[in-house]
Amino acid sequence: MDQLYKIDLHQSWALHKTIELRPDFLEEDNKRALLLLLRLGYDQALDECIEYLSKDIKSLGNPFMAPTLNYTDIKYLSKILTLLRIVWGYTEPFNNWSSRIKETLIRMAEKNLEQYNAVNASLCKMKNEEEKYISNLSYFIDELKKFDPRLKDAPISIAKALEIIDKYNN
Repeated sequence: MDQLYKIDLHQSWALHKTIELRPDFLEEDNKRALLLLLRLGYDQALDECIEYLSKDIKSLGNPFMAPTLNYTDIKYLSKILTLLRIVWGYTEPFNNWSSRIKETLIRMAEKNLEQYNAVNASLCKMKNEEEKYISNLSYFIDELKKFDPRLKDAPISIAKALEIIDKYNN
């Protein structure tokens, strides 16, 4: 099933089969199933992941092997930010969770302007309320600006606009 989720036609089947068979899995297989459910965007898997990681980030296996998270709807924003707080508290090298969570927030933000504004506002609020994340969040908020949906739909790039302004001024 680890490979079937990659094929769009099999995602629904893999999701239902994993949920159906999971109660019979041993602990290690159960954790692998949870990682698969996170890739598939299963709602309850996100809550369970938060529970596991808040106890110990290594509880879901090698932090370097964090899964892609398939949660781009704005309703998951608070849970994704909770995950971000948890993994940023983990200092060991090769922690891939934070990059996977940032990728998820970027995909969430670039869907539309409303979601972009919600993600950006939440990150700014988090930066203002929690001093220990200031440098990481400042960098990420600046990086997020590249994915503003208004820029994607703009008929001219900022670089091109500056080039035109320079030509006009000279």
